[in-house]
Amino acid sequence: MYFLPRSASRLYTRAAHLSSAYRYGMTLFLFALTIAAWVYLIYRPVEAALGAYTIHNGAVRAECKAGNACQKSIRDLTQEVDQLRIMFDSDSTHISSCTDWISPVIDCAQQAGLAIKAYTAGKDSKKEWYCSTQAQFELSGPHEKLLNFLRDLQKVNPHVGCKQWSITHAQATTYTMTCTLYLFKAI
Repeated sequence: MYFLPRSASRLYTRAAHLSSAYRYGMTLFLFALTIAAWVYLIYRPVEAALGAYTIHNGAVRAECKAGNACQKSIRDLTQEVDQLRIMFDSDSTHISSCTDWISPVIDCAQQAGLAIKAYTAGKDSKKEWYCSTQAQFELSGPHEKLLNFLRDLQKVNPHVGCKQWSITHAQATTYTMTCTLYLFKAI
């Protein structure tokens, strides 16, 4: 007998006077209740939290790997941009001389008193020793002003040429000229 009536507690006194089968049954029941409470209140929630932690940890590790790969590609692209800036700065005089030729042409047309109906810039071609580019213009005005425009354009920039031009009669004193202006300049 493991219960001895030595305490003043009513619960202890009552358990001590029960038969041993009830005492062992009650002990087994309390032990099973303690195990069930531990399993359902402590073990399973901790196991679920650990499973969620493992999933989140894997996701965070994958994001870290992707972030590291992005940082590496950003470093590579930054170095490439820096190299391109150095190349652009060294070639900026050549590029500006090849691509900034349309605005003087437009100024020349406006000074000649012509109306610019449309212009389209073509592809630029830059090689090691020359650059070439072209643009198509559609201008309208009197016949004399159209020819003066071509003459003044040659004075403004001797590297600009005119090819594939045509003049059509639009109204009584107004003509429309479509032409392809090109720039071919040695670098």
